[in-house]
Amino acid sequence: MSMDRVAWSSLYNITRASSGSKPFSKATLKRVFSFARPHRGKLIAFVLLSIVMAVLAVATPVLAGQVVDAIIAHQGRTW
Repeated sequence: MSMDRVAWSSLYNITRASSGSKPFSKATLKRVFSFARPHRGKLIAFVLLSIVMAVLAVATPVLAGQVVDAIIAHQGRTW
């Protein structure tokens, strides 16, 4: 059996396997949140900056498109 076939077979088995258990227990989540508590400010800043960066990533092509549209609209005019 080739390496590719083994990899695809493993991937197929993982995606098709149904686990009856929860991905995280309450105890695990409690431990994670207790670890994150001292870093709350940094985590909030990270989430907010991630949102701002996502908005800017979407806004940049939109604004560039508006600039191109404005240039094309004024192309026939003489200054």
